[in-house]
Amino acid sequence: MDEDRDLHPKQPRAIHSALVVLEEVAKAGPGVTVRELVDRLALPRATVYRLVNLLVQEEYLVRLADISGLALGRKVAELAGPRPSAGMRLSRAARERLAEVRARMSPLAVHLVAYEDDGPRPLDADPVVPLHDAAALARDPQRSAAGRLWLADRRDGGAGLAVQSDALAAGWACAAIPLRAEDGALVAALCVAGPSDRMEALLGAAQALRGDAERLAALLT
Repeated sequence: MDEDRDLHPKQPRAIHSALVVLEEVAKAGPGVTVRELVDRLALPRATVYRLVNLLVQEEYLVRLADISGLALGRKVAELAGPRPSAGMRLSRAARERLAEVRARMSPLAVHLVAYEDDGPRPLDADPVVPLHDAAALARDPQRSAAGRLWLADRRDGGAGLAVQSDALAAGWACAAIPLRAEDGALVAALCVAGPSDRMEALLGAAQALRGDAERLAALLT
């Protein structure tokens, strides 16, 4: 094919190296540093730095603002293709409110998760710090605050704030604030996530989001 003429002989090796970097970041979880990647990978230091810069530029990786580390980016989440919530849509007003919340809560990640019969599903993941393992929300609800909130609500009803101090990624914690319909049914959760060694700040942020959660609930369609 004509496209093959543009493929340099060394490019497949570079592509493989980039995938190795992505795999190591996924394995290590949010917060892994470039220096740690250099120590873990059998790649030249200059190659790792060059690949990380390229992957950040192309949005396959993101640099975390609050810690000197990396996380998987938006494009990786899109490639993973987790099934989004099918029964709920965000209005324009809801998207604008969510953008305001994220700007205020940065550098913490803020995700909006919807609930279906089989568990939580991502409705609007933070574009800067995507969900580490979105598919695990429904597969293993105990591993996320959103999942724990759903389980508690099914068991006891009227569940409040839920917390998971060892969330979908090692060293990462999250808290989930319920969004309820007029009849009190749990329909979604506003989730805030950050490093687990900053749990006090994370809980404070979650408490501050309760009013936003109520306003967002009224905007969901």
